[in-house]
Amino acid sequence: MPPLFTTPDLDLTDQLVLDEIEGFRMRLGQHLRAPRSWTGGLRRSAQAKAIRGSNSIEGYLVDPQDALAAVDGEEPMTADERGSSQSTV
Repeated sequence: MPPLFTTPDLDLTDQLVLDEIEGFRMRLGQHLRAPRSWTGGLRRSAQAKAIRGSNSIEGYLVDPQDALAAVDGEEPMTADERGSSQSTV
């Protein structure tokens, strides 16, 4: 069965327009895809809250700073580190 519609062949003008659009996409793409500065913090906070929520369901209480450390791929603070950081603030 033949197709109902066929795609027309592109002429030189069509190809020039497509090339120009591709050029815009390449030059502007990095600016359009760049995340806003607040989205990184929002994502980090949301992931930390999800960690705390998931662990609390299992009966483990996680300090907010430890959840943020987990999101950042860092080790949680020990009790000694917590005491020294709180005394200097």
